[in-house]
Amino acid sequence: MRSNQWTVPFVLVAMSGAAVSAHATSCMVMGERTAKVQSAEGIKSPVFLAADCESLRLVSGKAMVSWVSRDGKPHFEPIGADGTRLLPTAGAEERSGNVVWAELASKREVERPAFMRALSEERPARVYIPPEGLALAARPDADFQILALEGDTEKLVFDKKASDTTAILLTRTHIQPGGMYIVEWHHAATVERLKWQALGSAESTHIDEQYQQIRSTISDEAQRRIMMGMLFEQLRLRVNMAAELSRP
Repeated sequence: MRSNQWTVPFVLVAMSGAAVSAHATSCMVMGERTAKVQSAEGIKSPVFLAADCESLRLVSGKAMVSWVSRDGKPHFEPIGADGTRLLPTAGAEERSGNVVWAELASKREVERPAFMRALSEERPARVYIPPEGLALAARPDADFQILALEGDTEKLVFDKKASDTTAILLTRTHIQPGGMYIVEWHHAATVERLKWQALGSAESTHIDEQYQQIRSTISDEAQRRIMMGMLFEQLRLRVNMAAELSRP
């Protein structure tokens, strides 16, 4: 059995019904790790999921509320002594933070790689290839292959042996916009096989802008991965979200 590779250095906050109103909106708090933020759960330091965004007040340092709107646009709103000027709306804009935080806090044991988990076997998974490539964790017990579907034929475009322990990096040279691909893990006696649908050029270009905004705004690598995970969850790119959060 294989456990989630991404270790969360933070504590998942339990939401107290007595402290949080029924209409409170949750949000992700990022910033300096030494910053102090007053929340409904007490004084905390980034990163943490706040159960009630309106309760946030900065005590010291620098911190911000971060979320992704339904159109995929990342938002970063500074927290001050009087709170924040803007907050995510309840429902769609707070969901991605909750999903990512739950994923990081999960202790589930899984046999499949994180980026292949919870995907439909029948419908292709939509996949975005970042400008520098999509990094996937290698598996020491299986060979990896990607084949491009061209009509009724399959063409090998990338392969990696189990003996090669370096990370898998799929670039835009390997994965063409709009292309359909078969992803395979070859074990000694079985083969795991899934379909991927690469995003088209226009959609990839749009996501590139959001991707680069996160990279330029958040310098902390762990916090950047969380925000990337929120972006990909909001855009329903489950392969990308799981790959980002499972990186060591």
